[in-house]
Amino acid sequence: MNTKQTAPKRAQQGSHEQIFCIAMLLFIIFEMILLTVILIGALTPPAVATPSVGDDETSSGDGSEEDTTKPDDTKIFSGGVVPSRPQADENTRLIAGIGSQYALLIDAKSGAVLAALGENTRFEPASLTKVMTLIVACEHLEPADLDRKLTLSQAAWDYARSGAYTEASVVGHDVGDEIRIRDLLYGIGMESAADCTVMIVEEVAGDEAAFVKLMNDKAAELGLTDTHFDNAIGHESENNYSTATEMAMIMSYAMQSDLIREILGLTQHAFRMWYYNESGVYTEFGFTYYSTLFRSRMETYKKYAKEDFSLSKVKLTAGKTGSFITSSYVVCTAKAKSGGGEYILVLGDAPKPEGASAGYVTMCDIKTVLDTYIP
Repeated sequence: MNTKQTAPKRAQQGSHEQIFCIAMLLFIIFEMILLTVILIGALTPPAVATPSVGDDETSSGDGSEEDTTKPDDTKIFSGGVVPSRPQADENTRLIAGIGSQYALLIDAKSGAVLAALGENTRFEPASLTKVMTLIVACEHLEPADLDRKLTLSQAAWDYARSGAYTEASVVGHDVGDEIRIRDLLYGIGMESAADCTVMIVEEVAGDEAAFVKLMNDKAAELGLTDTHFDNAIGHESENNYSTATEMAMIMSYAMQSDLIREILGLTQHAFRMWYYNESGVYTEFGFTYYSTLFRSRMETYKKYAKEDFSLSKVKLTAGKTGSFITSSYVVCTAKAKSGGGEYILVLGDAPKPEGASAGYVTMCDIKTVLDTYIP
């Protein structure tokens, strides 16, 4: 009885063992095939692709083929739309009741001339020149340059204070001061600083003559026919001239640069500088620039008018002043307090009256024109 019952069980057990052995054999074969494939892949050298035009490298090592897909270096300001020349028409009003001899008010969006006075007469723009200085600098410097430091040399210090520039405005940097390019640009636009200007001019073009050529090339590119520069600072010169019409075009173009718009729209700019003190220790210290429009001219207005400067329809958003001993200039932008309108105003050659300043006259003119001639 016992023998008859165990025989089938042994046969079934033998069958299971055979299946297990076959499965193990198949698994071993599969593992060997997989291992062979892996070894072949590891021992085969990778294919080397031949670069074509547009790859990161040229197809030859001699530099004869140019990489056509690599973008050009981006500049701080890569250029904007050339503005149309403002043209007075039957709707243009004649500006009256101001001290400035030349004036132009335009709608910044449409280019329409809202009001004008001697807008095409040439005048020396003084430090309004520096709007073009900023344009040229920003179109030739790269964003990575902004945090590079420049050291004020003795030669640059002397150049900004001697010769033709004896009366030029300087912010007071000392020889050996290290200032970032970014901050020097703010110094040009806000403080109208000749020392900052000389440092940037030398960095961009090597010397002022080369930089001035870039300024005049840009003027030609913008279609300016009554503008010529012979210095980057705006020093008084018969060969440094523009008109209210063309200064408005320069400002319109400049406002397409985010950095220039910011520089000309600030009241103050605090930053850090560096120098080696008398003990040779590298020292960091703070410095602040103040806007000649939003700080100095506003204070001048309050001094003589006995009240804060205010406008009824618009708010000043950016501007650059200029002055000689007996005259004052300004180019500014304004935005409507309601409705979204934007405007550009140029005022030239406001005289210095008895008992006041030419800068005060210019501020009064800004108020008169913007309160009266904006619809």
